[in-house]
Amino acid sequence: MNAPDPVATILQAPEVQGMIEAAAHRVGIHGGVGYLDADDVKAELMAVAADCAGRFDPRRHSKFTTLLWPRLYGCAVDLRRRHGRRSRRGKARPVEVSLDTVTVQAVVSDSTEARLDLEGALDHLPASERAVILMRDYGGLLAEDIARLIGCEPGDCRLERRLGLRRLRVGLPVR
Repeated sequence: MNAPDPVATILQAPEVQGMIEAAAHRVGIHGGVGYLDADDVKAELMAVAADCAGRFDPRRHSKFTTLLWPRLYGCAVDLRRRHGRRSRRGKARPVEVSLDTVTVQAVVSDSTEARLDLEGALDHLPASERAVILMRDYGGLLAEDIARLIGCEPGDCRLERRLGLRRLRVGLPVR
C-alpha cells in the first residue's frame, strides 16, 4: 500500500483548516473579496498552506502552525489589498466566459489517470480561468488574443491564468 502523503495529512488537519478560516475572518474576507468568492479565498489560503507544508522541516521549526500563521495572515491581507478595490476601469468582476465558444485541441499525456486527474481539476475551476488556461496553454494563444476574444484586458487574462494554475497545483494529486 501507498504511505499517506505527509503534505496532504498536514493540510487536512483540523487545526490547519481552522487557521485558514481564522485568517480569512480576521482580515474580513471570509465571504469573498473583489471578484474572488469565499471558495476562491479558501483556495488561495490553501495554496499558501500547501507551500508551507512542503517547506516544513520538524528539525528546524517547532510547530507547523507557528510557521503557517504569519504567512496565512499576510496572504489574507494581500488578497484584501489587491482585490478589495475596483480597477481603474471600474470593473470589480471579470467577464464570464462561455466555454461553448472555445474550441481548442488539447494535447495531454497518454496516461488515462493523468488525463482524468487534469480533466477533473479543470472541471472545478471557474469558467473564466478554465477558458483562459485552455486557450493559452493548450491553444497557444497570447494574452492579447484571448483578451480580444473574451472582451477584457490582457492583464485580466494573465491574472485569471495565474489564479487558475495555482488552483490546479492545489487540486491535482502529487505524483
